[in-house]
Amino acid sequence: MKVFLILLAQYNGKNNGVLALPRSEHPMYGLGANGRIVKNAIEELEDAGFIVTTRPGGCVPGAALYAITTEAIDASPRHDWPEEHKASHRWRNSDRTTVVQRPEPKQFKDARLNGDPCTKMVPIRRKTAD
Repeated sequence: MKVFLILLAQYNGKNNGVLALPRSEHPMYGLGANGRIVKNAIEELEDAGFIVTTRPGGCVPGAALYAITTEAIDASPRHDWPEEHKASHRWRNSDRTTVVQRPEPKQFKDARLNGDPCTKMVPIRRKTAD
């Protein structure tokens, strides 16, 4: 949600499609230097239909560019998407009835001190809705 709000705050009414969150700005927003957190958040927002990637990132073209689906995408020479005259609202059509598959947490090894089984670490699992 934080990543969506950061992208939404960049929107000025005529720059949808060129919203960016480069890795160099992650610490400024309190996201840390680990790009994996932002990558996972972007993937979840795309899966839910709240944003679309208008240009993939990389060294040569620059940072990835995004558009929020609550507003129409604006034309820009920085991406190849056509201009939209109304918002797509893809989040309304996303299938939110299926549970998103997440990898199982890593099992902790026994952390036994002096052979005491009471110090065994057990991962806490979240209950998923069926």
